[in-house]
Amino acid sequence: MSIVRMRKVFRGRMKMKVGKKILDLPSPAEGVFYLIILIFVAGAYYTFGGPGKGGGQGQPSADQGKRTPVVAKVNGEKITRQLYDTNLQMRLQGMSEPDITQERYVRSGTLSALIDAIVMRAAIRKEGVKVSGADLNAEKDKQVEQIVSQRFPDKKQLVHFLRKENKTLEQFKRGLREEAFKDPEALRDQVGRDKLQQLIESKVTITDADLAASYNEAQASHILISSKKLAEAAQKAAKPGQPAPAVDGDALAKKKADDLLAQIKAGADFAKLARENSDDPGSASKGGDLGFFKKGMMVPEFDAAVFALKPGEVTQTPVKTDFGYHIIKVIATRQNLPKDFEKNKETYRSQVLQDKKSRAWAEYQKTLTKEAKTEIEDPELEAYRLLDDGKQAEGEAKLAAAVELNPKNVVACWELGKLYDEKKDAANAIKMFELVTATEDGARNPMVHLKLGDLYLAQNDKAKALISYTNASDRASGFTMQNFSVNMQVEEKLKSLGDAKSAAKVTQWLTDFRKEQQNNPMGGMGGGPMGNFQMPPQ
Repeated sequence: MSIVRMRKVFRGRMKMKVGKKILDLPSPAEGVFYLIILIFVAGAYYTFGGPGKGGGQGQPSADQGKRTPVVAKVNGEKITRQLYDTNLQMRLQGMSEPDITQERYVRSGTLSALIDAIVMRAAIRKEGVKVSGADLNAEKDKQVEQIVSQRFPDKKQLVHFLRKENKTLEQFKRGLREEAFKDPEALRDQVGRDKLQQLIESKVTITDADLAASYNEAQASHILISSKKLAEAAQKAAKPGQPAPAVDGDALAKKKADDLLAQIKAGADFAKLARENSDDPGSASKGGDLGFFKKGMMVPEFDAAVFALKPGEVTQTPVKTDFGYHIIKVIATRQNLPKDFEKNKETYRSQVLQDKKSRAWAEYQKTLTKEAKTEIEDPELEAYRLLDDGKQAEGEAKLAAAVELNPKNVVACWELGKLYDEKKDAANAIKMFELVTATEDGARNPMVHLKLGDLYLAQNDKAKALISYTNASDRASGFTMQNFSVNMQVEEKLKSLGDAKSAAKVTQWLTDFRKEQQNNPMGGMGGGPMGNFQMPPQ
């Protein structure tokens, strides 16, 4: 992950972080649609029971193994299994085609959203935010108007629709209100959140000095040490045929960053160490040089460290961000005011103020989450959190515990199999992937069969490898980009194994796919697990 991508984290307001993934939020029109789905999700929440209530419908079936009745606790408030499952199913139903090889992120995102909801409701109460009936009605009116505008951008279309349905505009809007806002509590949460954001942003001010300082720039170099890359490298270093030990990537990254910083303090050349050690591909070849950038363009931890240094200074300790550990050196600073700054100062003030408000709200939310006492009791979900934090050994142990509790948890088996594969523990990786293919969902997933084929082939079990590759191709039949990738790999494998007949069938599929792409350039982009991926409602 290049540090350059950090520069725009807080520039726009249409970004959202889920775990360690950065997602693009939908357009305002799509946002209305997702908000409606949120209403239904929250409706299920209050229908089936909130945190700590339990009971009701949606109990786990017998084949789901032993599962903790409480998924997590946030400041002592419970997120029940039933509440989590209800929300997870709503998210999965919102996807065009759920995929077990990607579901880990949906599961983690579901928990994050529930944690965020609890934290946000507590903040609303703490800040004394009140939501009146007038507030709710105003929000309903606004959303209904947006829905009407989205569905009928041309007024003639709206008139034609109303005549066809024999309805007045008011009757149509009343129907939308009744359908979309059946649960007032869900809307109350949304309005409360909006008012809280307005409250936090209203406290943000900007003086002339602040405005001028916003155009301060720094030229800095850095050395990024990625915990994930170090963990992967440690696992790959194992001798062939021997399982690699589980490692704590975060601890390895911290130690390496400390060692490099000690070398720099002792007089080592910063640029040389950056070229040899930095995990930022965008700057490593330049000796870590990021060029000039404005204050506020980097993630907060990095930004604060840079603008606290003078030219020539290096951070006294490594700076930790979601990207890893950074050693930062400031090369130069300057103020780069626009040429028409004095003439259009108020326009610039408005722009900078809005950016500052956005960052204040983002930081407020981050602080709320950081200060909340969150205990994840579900071993699978705790495993994903640990793995995202670079704690490979702890994450693997938790994931193994989740599989032991429920061997039919195909997502956990898939993720654990990948960890074993990365460690070159082929025997356990094969065991996990075979468990996946023994289930209905796993059996029809081409990626799982492809992975199994590769593992069998590495073990020189050509007979099983052929079966797995054939299974992968058979299941990758729809014209999607993922299936194209699978069949490209399968074709090469079948040819290398000497199965000309099966390879010819795959070659024909690839030929047909390419023809379809020529006739319909967008034809191969839909229908796949990622091709039509829809962001789960937040």
